[in-house]
Amino acid sequence: MDEMTNPTHHTEIISNWVDHLKQLDYVLAVWLEGSLSFDRGHLSSDIDIRIVIEDAYRFEDVLPNIGERISVNESGFIRAITPDGIVIDLDIYDPITARGMRVEHYKMLFSKAGDFPLEDHSLHHVLGSPYISFPYSQLSPQNLSQMMIDFTVVMATLPSMFYINEYHSAALQADLSRIDLVKVMYHVVGIRYAKLYKHLSEVMPERILLDLRSTYGDYETPKAIARTLITIFDLIGKYMQELGDKIGGGFDPSWYWRIYGNIVSQLIDF
Repeated sequence: MDEMTNPTHHTEIISNWVDHLKQLDYVLAVWLEGSLSFDRGHLSSDIDIRIVIEDAYRFEDVLPNIGERISVNESGFIRAITPDGIVIDLDIYDPITARGMRVEHYKMLFSKAGDFPLEDHSLHHVLGSPYISFPYSQLSPQNLSQMMIDFTVVMATLPSMFYINEYHSAALQADLSRIDLVKVMYHVVGIRYAKLYKHLSEVMPERILLDLRSTYGDYETPKAIARTLITIFDLIGKYMQELGDKIGGGFDPSWYWRIYGNIVSQLIDF
């Protein structure tokens, strides 16, 4: 493997850390996820590492030497950064949780006891990539209906930003709504956005990428911002409708497109 697919420094960090963790009796297993787990790493890859420990109260003992700055969120997810700017994402599990997990793709670094996590072979590969997709059934019609309501509430507030000349706010909303659009697109192709938001060009069909590119307008004038917002919410409706057809409901086209039409009739004048 060359430097781009197996960065030497990443390998050294992982190797040194694993050697340390193996010496701790209460550390039962360590595995990699993310691009480094299937030899697709590069010089700026994160190190996504998962650890199983017997005693959850001793998780702080595994933290030394993983980075200069460490943050721990409320769920226990740990993020660190090394002195040379490599990001390490760390999750720590107890054995019961780990044995019940289903992981998209991983590389076991060592395991002292038991087989965990479980690689979910019921999920299927997408577009020839090594990434695993999630079945449409994981998004219910009720979930989609709530998404539709949330998006239409945002859509209904758009004209007010233009009436009060808040064009910077409208441009910001366009960026935020584009992210919402991308999340709907990920649902359409059956892939988890949270895992693969950095791999759009790889996992999305060209028709979706073409639609997404059509939303990259300029923000030089109110008319340009309005046009971008109109395009984004048109595509949100289009892909929610496609998603509703796939999962058996949840999208009310007459309701969504009626509100969309009302908003467009106001934005078109700016």
